[in-house]
Amino acid sequence: MLRKDYKTCEPFRAWNRLEGRTRKEDFDQTLQARIQDPLWFLTRQWQFGEFKGEDTGSAIFAKIQIENTKISQLQLKKGQMPRSYGDEVPIETLVERETHSLDFKSRVQAGKYFMRLLDRHALPNVGYVKGEYLDVLLQRFPMVLPELDPNDSPKLQVQKAKLRANKDLEQFFHTVKGRAFDGVALYEAISSAAGVPGVVAFLAQDNTHRNFVKDSLEAYKTWFGEKYDVITTAESAWNPSQLEYQFGCALPNENGNNTVLTAEEYYTGTLDWYTFDINGDANEMQGWNPAERESHISTETLTIIPTEVQFPGMPNSRWWEFEDGQVDLGNITASTTDVAKIILAEFALIYGNDWFSLPHRIPVGSISKIKGIVVKDVFGQQTLVQAANQGENEDWSGWGMFNLTTRKTQDESTLKNNVPIAADTRLFIPPTVAKVQESEPLEEVRFVRDEMANLVWAIETTIPNMLGKGQEGDAAARNLKEMLDQEYDLEAEEIELANEAMLRYTLGNSVPENWIPFMAVHSPGQNRDVRLQRASMPRIMKEGYLPVRPRTLILGYGMKNDIGEAISPFVNASAEEQEEPYFVIEEEITKSGIHLTSTHQRTRWYSGKTYNWQGRRKTLGRGEGASGLQYDHTEFVSKKET
Repeated sequence: MLRKDYKTCEPFRAWNRLEGRTRKEDFDQTLQARIQDPLWFLTRQWQFGEFKGEDTGSAIFAKIQIENTKISQLQLKKGQMPRSYGDEVPIETLVERETHSLDFKSRVQAGKYFMRLLDRHALPNVGYVKGEYLDVLLQRFPMVLPELDPNDSPKLQVQKAKLRANKDLEQFFHTVKGRAFDGVALYEAISSAAGVPGVVAFLAQDNTHRNFVKDSLEAYKTWFGEKYDVITTAESAWNPSQLEYQFGCALPNENGNNTVLTAEEYYTGTLDWYTFDINGDANEMQGWNPAERESHISTETLTIIPTEVQFPGMPNSRWWEFEDGQVDLGNITASTTDVAKIILAEFALIYGNDWFSLPHRIPVGSISKIKGIVVKDVFGQQTLVQAANQGENEDWSGWGMFNLTTRKTQDESTLKNNVPIAADTRLFIPPTVAKVQESEPLEEVRFVRDEMANLVWAIETTIPNMLGKGQEGDAAARNLKEMLDQEYDLEAEEIELANEAMLRYTLGNSVPENWIPFMAVHSPGQNRDVRLQRASMPRIMKEGYLPVRPRTLILGYGMKNDIGEAISPFVNASAEEQEEPYFVIEEEITKSGIHLTSTHQRTRWYSGKTYNWQGRRKTLGRGEGASGLQYDHTEFVSKKET
């Protein structure tokens, strides 16, 4: 209760609502919203100037002329001759796929498929026995891990130990031993100089078997080439120095040159129109046939009935029709700095019904230019509609959407004279996939900065297990070191200290073998600019030492990967050799580090065909790291130790 002499400044508030209320069972008159005084409404409209509006007749027809230009060339490496391109293959497949050898599981699967081909081509009356053919193939192309031998060279010892230290691989070989043969080795024998006749000579168990054995080998060669050969001979657009994909594509113009689109920083795994920029130098990519211009450039004229643009939360044109309450545009709280919110609310609530949609399908892998739009309203007037961004240059204050940025001009004099670059209002629809199935990381590398050691480390946290999946890099490095120490007695001997020794001197310690160092070296012709060169930690052996090499393709650039000196199908004595150094631009490794992953990709294209490849992604790291590497370390020796 309040005292009688209590006075307050709180004003009296009351809320009233004017609403139609009926006292009859029939609601028709209430819902009609009848106007009792139409003249009053007309005078109020005249008073507020609503009768002074412009002639805003509704659009009934729109005629559009569109020019579509398809991609004619694809360039994976700068300075390389471009290749012809069509939209029958997703562009990510050609850009991201990596060259890699087939894993052991694929070798077994290929051999199993060849046995099915033999069963399919063999006739019942020729005395075909499947077990006899399997025994010959098992002897000729066995799946057996090489045995460790102390008399081997240090390089060969390391290569064998890498296979034997892989527990999953050793278990896999134990499972398939005597049951499956190497299908890749069979394909290599077919592709050798002897060819199919040479394989038929030792494989056919009877002269009457030669025909169906030859047919089976020919079918196997075709199948293997279609399934695996594209992967094993792929050429990626990956730039190892910048740790990202860089490529370009060209579209022919009517004047005879090309519109060159370049993607210089693609590493996210999501390829779209904003990844590309227009290269103003039309001579950047040449080599296409001008006679193909007609097959790549097409012009069409369309007549379409415009339809109003609709979006969730849009005010309805009818009076008693309520909007969907899931999007409440009238409840937007915006301050004076929230310009985007204010523009959005103004567009939706005031100008939403002023926009029309003219649907048209644009072919994938093309750039489209609207030459003109003529709109005809109910009064018969025709209006030419031009692009909103029609300025002489790409003004930051100009309104535009889906515009491509122009990198540079064709004439260098325009740059010196500050000549503005004309805005490009064309729409580019790249031939990219909408959804990709991605596996667990097959390779994973983390670049970190170590300020104490003054190095950059590339840590191989995941390496291939040679069975189509990845394995932990730390565990693989630890198992390899333990096997080398156990089998070849490489563990360093403990040096006994003299009783009078008070100090222990250590020349240098080591780090796990999955830590690959990158050292700063001078850039060519520069005194201050540096770049990062891949180095190596020493692996102590009996007869000296060997450099510790990376085990991932991400860090394996410049390493020898041929099989010219292969001891067996699974061991290459020259795989540890480096043919050329590997450099990374120093600015690419930020203070937070870089995280690189390589995964298997799978997608289905609009033609229904399935594509598989191996692609990479780059994200930011988690900060700096510390390896604990030290040189010239001295410590006091306690009496207990002596």
